[in-house]
Amino acid sequence: MAISSKPFSTNNLSDILFHVTQMPGVTLPVQLAIRSVAFLLKEAAENEMADKVAKLILTAVSPQIAKIQDTSESISSTALHLNIAATKLQDIAKATTEESPDSTNKPSSINSQLEKMQEAVTSLGTQIRDLPMQGGYKAALMTGLNEDSSKNPQLVQRATRNAIKARQILIDIPTDSPLAPGKVSHAQLTEKIKQALATITKEGAPDLETRAVTQFRNGGTVIEMFTTQAVTFLKDQHNKTTFLQALDPGAILKDRAYTVIIQFVPLTFDPSKPEHICNLEKENEWEENSVTTA
Repeated sequence: MAISSKPFSTNNLSDILFHVTQMPGVTLPVQLAIRSVAFLLKEAAENEMADKVAKLILTAVSPQIAKIQDTSESISSTALHLNIAATKLQDIAKATTEESPDSTNKPSSINSQLEKMQEAVTSLGTQIRDLPMQGGYKAALMTGLNEDSSKNPQLVQRATRNAIKARQILIDIPTDSPLAPGKVSHAQLTEKIKQALATITKEGAPDLETRAVTQFRNGGTVIEMFTTQAVTFLKDQHNKTTFLQALDPGAILKDRAYTVIIQFVPLTFDPSKPEHICNLEKENEWEENSVTTA
C-alpha cells in the first residue's frame, strides 16, 4: 500500500487507510474504524498547519512591534527633554520678573505661554506613559481571545480551526453528476461554483467570494467562504435551493454533524419517526433539524 519513495506523511497515511477500506473481506465496522483514524489524521494535519501559520504571523509581526516600541521610547525621551526645557524657561521667566519689576506685561505673557506649554507637555508625557499599558497592536491581533487564552498556543490553534470551520460548507455531489470526482478539473469545478453563487448574488447580500474549494474522492466538496455571513446567507432555504439548482440538482448541502451518545432516552422513542426526533429537539431546547439522523 505504501510507496517506498514517499515519506509517511499525514496525507500518504490517509491514502493508505483509504485503500485498505477498499480491500475485499473488510467488514463495515473495520471500514468505519479506519475512516475514523483517517479523519483524525486529517485533523492533526490541520493542527500542524494552523501552528505553522501562527508562527509565520508572529514572525512577520514581531519586527513591526519592536519598531513601535522603539518609537514609543524615542517619543518618551523627547517629551522628557521638552519638560526639562519648559522648567528652565519658567525659571528664566521668574528671574526676569524679579529683576524687572516695572515690566509686568511681558513676564506675565511669557508665564501664560509657559503654563500652556507645561500643560501640553504633561498631557503628552501622560499619554506616552500609558501607551505600553494599553496593549497597542497586541490587543488588536488577539481580538476574540482574553489575556489568559492568548498565551495558550493550543487555545489559539483551536480558535483558528473553529474560525475556519465556521466559514465552510459541505456539499455532497452524487457519483453520476458531471461534477463528480474524476469527471471535472478543479478549475472547472471552482468556476461552476462561482457561476452558481452568482445566481443568488443580489443587492444587500454579503460577499460570496470563495477562498478555497476542496473535493474528496467520495464526492464531498468543502467550500470555504471569506466570511461567516456568506455561509449564513447561503444556508437560507431559498438561497440554498437556488444555489443547488444552478450547481447540480442532485447535490445536497449538508450541515457539519457529530456523532454523540444520548443517555436516558425513553424506551418509547422511535428514531425512525420524524415526530419523535422533533419532540426530542423541543424538550431539550435544541434548534430545529439539529438532529440529522438517529
